Amino acid sequence: MGTYWEKVERMADIAEFVASFGFPAKAKDCRRAAFLSKADLTTGVIKEFPELQGVMGRHYASKTGESVEVAQSVFEHYLPKGQSDDLPTTDVGAATAIADKIDMVCGCFGVGLIPTGTADPYGLRRHTLGILTILESRGLRIPIAELVDRSLATLAPKLTSPAAEVRRKVLEFVVARYLNLMVSQGAPADLVEAVLAPGLTNVVDLRAKLDALVAFRADAAFEPLAEVFKRAINITKAYDGPLAVSGKLFEHDEERALHAASADVSGRVVAAARDGRYGEAFREMAGLQPLVAAFFEKVLVMAKDETVRNNRLALLKGLSAVFASVADFSKVASSGQPKQG
Repeated sequence: MGTYWEKVERMADIAEFVASFGFPAKAKDCRRAAFLSKADLTTGVIKEFPELQGVMGRHYASKTGESVEVAQSVFEHYLPKGQSDDLPTTDVGAATAIADKIDMVCGCFGVGLIPTGTADPYGLRRHTLGILTILESRGLRIPIAELVDRSLATLAPKLTSPAAEVRRKVLEFVVARYLNLMVSQGAPADLVEAVLAPGLTNVVDLRAKLDALVAFRADAAFEPLAEVFKRAINITKAYDGPLAVSGKLFEHDEERALHAASADVSGRVVAAARDGRYGEAFREMAGLQPLVAAFFEKVLVMAKDETVRNNRLALLKGLSAVFASVADFSKVASSGQPKQG
């Protein structure tokens, strides 16, 4: 992965990127803190007492005229050192810590140093959990995929595998760590999987969606909604045809009613989710549940006529795809019993 000088150059770029999402006025300080973050490793004190790395760096930075926040960040960029450890207290410290950790995770994956089983010699699980907790604690809405992309771009000359392959593996690793983190905090594993299924966005958004879904589970409408949409997802799983629906092919009032309501409800669901109003999005979904249930009761989806059958599949597929873009109810355990992590 190169020299420490190359590492701090990469860190400076990523720290500035992080700053652009929450505190752009501190971008210059973030770059400065990143460049200074590993300087104390060259000193005799750290060679003699490695446990003082960061501590001495903060002291040296302060004594040589750096700002208080930059000096503090040289110490804070190592935080958190464990799941229950303190987090960075400054914006610059948070940005530098994220930069250090994502560089380590992407760099190790990029050169094939991937954790296997319980073996994690470079602490990549700990680094990833650190990134997730810092992002949430600071309220930074940084898309995880964009953070990974930025890191991989700085690492391009070092990668020993195609960047797309490394990206996929890193994102899968982050998803697994997020799932474990949320379950360790008491969230039901199936609901975490449901909100992760549409994609790894940013941790602030994911938390809001998860909290809304956990609250919605207590609603009487939750279980019926989960069941009908799991059925819709399962029955349309193999259908990959067009999603255009023709009203002329309808034979039952139930499919006409569902089609008439689905466009308006889908639009409201998408709008609510876009604005982060996830509780409202789930309530809008629940309002359509009786129509979907009636559809399944009165309409034979797998009709003999292929054109009619595909029209019905397109109706269900389009509707379930919109809802699954918010949360995938096929991941939800039945009978209100959450899966154990």
